Amino acid sequence: MTGFSYDLLLPAGATGAKRHNEQVLRDLTLGIEVTEPELAARCRLGNIDPQHDGSGSSLSAIEAAATWPLPPDGAKLVTIRPDLDAIGAMALLTYRAEGRMLTPPMKSRIAAVAKTDRFDRGPWPGRQPMPRSPDDLLADIGGDEIGLVTAAMRDDTLDVSERVQIAKAWLSGGVVPLAYAQAPRERAERLWRALETGDVLVEESRAPARLVEIVSEVDGALHLGYRFAPVVIALNPHFRFRDGAIGPKFTIAQYRQGHADLDKALVSIARMEDGWGGSLTIKGSPQGRPSGLNRDSVASAVVAALQETNRHEAGENAHRSA
Repeated sequence: MTGFSYDLLLPAGATGAKRHNEQVLRDLTLGIEVTEPELAARCRLGNIDPQHDGSGSSLSAIEAAATWPLPPDGAKLVTIRPDLDAIGAMALLTYRAEGRMLTPPMKSRIAAVAKTDRFDRGPWPGRQPMPRSPDDLLADIGGDEIGLVTAAMRDDTLDVSERVQIAKAWLSGGVVPLAYAQAPRERAERLWRALETGDVLVEESRAPARLVEIVSEVDGALHLGYRFAPVVIALNPHFRFRDGAIGPKFTIAQYRQGHADLDKALVSIARMEDGWGGSLTIKGSPQGRPSGLNRDSVASAVVAALQETNRHEAGENAHRSA
């Protein structure tokens, strides 16, 4: 067995983040999706984060971990994003350090995680009808194997090492954590109840058929937005951060790359609030603290990015016609 250990970093702005992160980074650390540059620079073994390092790569962390040089025995693997991509990358490095080879089924699971992580869904299917039951929402919020394993990765009652073992068991042998078998359905039922009671606001007026705004405190509401438009602004007005703080959390996402230049949107947003970041397909407000922006400010930046994409597409079409 490898001598790796595992830990989570706290985003800047979270209560106690400075002291906690100094303690974690005191060890020989390899970062995995450490998306805050100051913390990533302090990971002495580097940081596996192709989607967020400014290179424009769409490679996921778990894909990069398949060939990344193995850390030495005793290293600590750390992340600031405890999702399946990052925890799965830890599991993959651990598996490789045990001297084991990647099998074809394992490579398929790695590819599936990567596809989900980068929102690689193919073309947007167009506007879809509202769901008629919780069953209709299962596909939206992830009712497959990846959804079950993801539920375990989100379980903050588990140590990071326990989550790594769950991810490794699934990646290497397809072992699904049965304790979380009902988690996707429970998420779908919570979202369904919120829809029935009017606790999900759907707003399409700013750019109909291209942009939808979703306001809800219910997990999974963002994915509901793709039934209306390929670009979604999701606001949870009472998001609970890892340090217990509660406040607004924005997520901007597109069904796949090309619907809007989200990097340009973030240039505008950064003039109003620092700490935003993300990949080419999904951006978010600061990870460690509530956002101080309002919906109008965020939506204005995204609408401008949509208009720029429209102008670019129109120019390309005119060039091809000529």
